[in-house]
Amino acid sequence: MQKLREIGIFPTALGVSRRSADSDDERSKISLFANVREEGVISMWDVDSIYKVPQMLNKQGLGSHRLRRVGFGFAACRSVGLAKLVTALENPQHQITIGMVGNMSI
Repeated sequence: MQKLREIGIFPTALGVSRRSADSDDERSKISLFANVREEGVISMWDVDSIYKVPQMLNKQGLGSHRLRRVGFGFAACRSVGLAKLVTALENPQHQITIGMVGNMSI
């Protein structure tokens, strides 16, 4: 953060990589030391599907935070289609068998 500030970049949101969700105490400390509002500290933990990342960010309020920063006021971000996709991936209705054929030439 110090290097960013030295070159004139003052971030308003910060993504923090974690193995699991942060506690509020950790978020508060990061906010204090990084000079970023607490709502701008976003935890990025491991998920089993890349399609869950937008939901993870939305649950932490990143979309609303961004909209407020640019002056659009509060608006809840909706991702109904993405939620349906994640549900379908987690609960498949059918099973298929895939066969692969190959030729190894040296």
